[in-house]
Amino acid sequence: MEFFKAFESIKKLTKIEIKKEDETIEKTKGFLIDLMPDKYKKEATAMLAAFSIFTSASSAFAEGREEEKSKIDLFPKNVISETVAREDVDEKDDFAWIKSISNKIELSFGVETEDISNFKAELIESNNYNDIKNSEFFKDLSQQEYDKSLFTFVDSINKSKNAKEFFDYLNKNKETLNDKEKVLFLKELGFQLEQTYDYDMFANNDHVEISDEKMFLGVKNGEKTGICGNIHTFLTKTAKLLGMEAWLQSGFQKGLTKESGGNHIFSGLITEIDGKKQIVFLNYNTLIPTGTLNYRDAIGVWERQNESIATFNSYVGNESEVLFPVKSRGQEIIEKSAGIEETRERLESELKTGELKKDMGIEINLSPEIKEFKITKNTIGLAFLNYQDVYNNPYQSLEDLTVLRGRWAPKGERLGLESDVAVIHGNIKDLYGGYSAFNELIGRLAIDYINNSELSKGDYGRFVLNYGAAFQAGLRLPLDRKISQQTIGEMGEGFAGAQLIYFDPNNIGKFYIGASEAYRGQINDFQNQDLFIKKAAENFIVGAEVKAFEGKIINLEAGLNNLDWGKSLSIKGGLAGEKLSGEIGYEEKSSGYERFIPSSDKISAEIGYKGGPKWEINIIGAKATEKYKDAKSADIYSGEVKLKMFLW
Repeated sequence: MEFFKAFESIKKLTKIEIKKEDETIEKTKGFLIDLMPDKYKKEATAMLAAFSIFTSASSAFAEGREEEKSKIDLFPKNVISETVAREDVDEKDDFAWIKSISNKIELSFGVETEDISNFKAELIESNNYNDIKNSEFFKDLSQQEYDKSLFTFVDSINKSKNAKEFFDYLNKNKETLNDKEKVLFLKELGFQLEQTYDYDMFANNDHVEISDEKMFLGVKNGEKTGICGNIHTFLTKTAKLLGMEAWLQSGFQKGLTKESGGNHIFSGLITEIDGKKQIVFLNYNTLIPTGTLNYRDAIGVWERQNESIATFNSYVGNESEVLFPVKSRGQEIIEKSAGIEETRERLESELKTGELKKDMGIEINLSPEIKEFKITKNTIGLAFLNYQDVYNNPYQSLEDLTVLRGRWAPKGERLGLESDVAVIHGNIKDLYGGYSAFNELIGRLAIDYINNSELSKGDYGRFVLNYGAAFQAGLRLPLDRKISQQTIGEMGEGFAGAQLIYFDPNNIGKFYIGASEAYRGQINDFQNQDLFIKKAAENFIVGAEVKAFEGKIINLEAGLNNLDWGKSLSIKGGLAGEKLSGEIGYEEKSSGYERFIPSSDKISAEIGYKGGPKWEINIIGAKATEKYKDAKSADIYSGEVKLKMFLW
């Protein structure tokens, strides 16, 4: 796309200055990698070292600058978004009514493109050979393969007196079975285990760990065992002993009636048949092939089968622990519509200024799929969002979505509160072209605290410490199902951090370093489901904003995140003049769990133009490349145009 040549355009528009920034970006990337926590015992040592390095690296920007005596803002902001002084409203102004409720209007149009794979969904429930062999997944299945899998299953049960002997049998015979036969074995085991389901335990909402011995004896003797988490933990262990890659996943399962259903645990597998690998979900004896190795897309297939999206309750893990949440395309859209946002990014933005973020105005966001309107006045906000799957993506479980959200956000000088309530109506696709309507209410509560203190002031500049914390919680309540613990989703996360800011004595800019940590509330394992607080991320950031030659402001920032699923490195830098500005960004994610969260890299470019005090425009383009385990890399392109108009 021609639009994504903006990266080169920025370099031309900003001439030689941006070349210096490119060089510094490369140096800073190396510096950050050298400052990984495993090379420093104390975080304070790493922060001070980074501050020293970054100050030296940024000095290149100051070369050749003109000395200016005029005082500049101690917290320089992007030139594009300077505060515009209020003028008296003209009573004859046709837009006076808008001005009375808003100081600005923001209009944006964005688009995202990616290759969408063709996929024909299927559900394999029957254990009958004639039904199974006609499926796409088991095509060309021979009677011999079918008989062999069943014989192996019966033989493993009859020849084993306990779980240990059963597992030893599997380990000994796993090489004699191909993937089709292994899946059929697990399918039959899932069918037998479902017959041992303990409905009393389910009714009492009990979550206890069940031993492998009891699970095996349930299959052998027909005794009651446990509920979904217990059954699929045993299934997952069995799959691994058969030599397959397997895991556990939480989600939502529909019941026999529209009002029933609830949170559920099921198994995931990787199969390789005729040289093709794909993610397959196993729900007792029901097999759901997804046709993909993209985990975000695969979850969408499960949602289509169950006609429900497990917002706040979609976690992946193994037979001993829950790892982290994963999100489908549908869940990402629902969370966005309900006001759930990236708490870490908001906190870091507030730490830079030492002030709480306060939104005010009218915002209109348009794309081929999403139309959104938001208005905020003082402490009250209202938003409307409509989504349509215009691309007919088979991995997007949402067909359409309509959301009305209200916000109450009182904010003082140091403490701020945001409370959202969203009423959601949508239609979810089933596997075969039909739709199922759903209605939900999602509540969100966010609390931010920001404070600062001046540490020192003198001839060599001054140091200011900004510190704060942010908390966000969400509650999901389906409105068209019976209210019970099985039908409620909830999330909670907290962030705390600080930034040390150094202001140049000549008022030419500032340099800053900071660190923050994130914590999330989640269950520990899929059997006991005890709640605990888990450290989800730690972030380290360095940056600078420098008033340089010809009145331009150069900014550069680099961050390093240690996440519970991997590491993330981000670097961005830009130059802003009186009217024209440009910024380049680079983000690299290295996933330790590429099966579920991809490694990726993303480059973005932004050009901005300010047409006087009344309006400004930004053009943004980005290209991201994602890589899931065993899958080909996939490119995602995005572009956006933002227009901001100041009314007074």
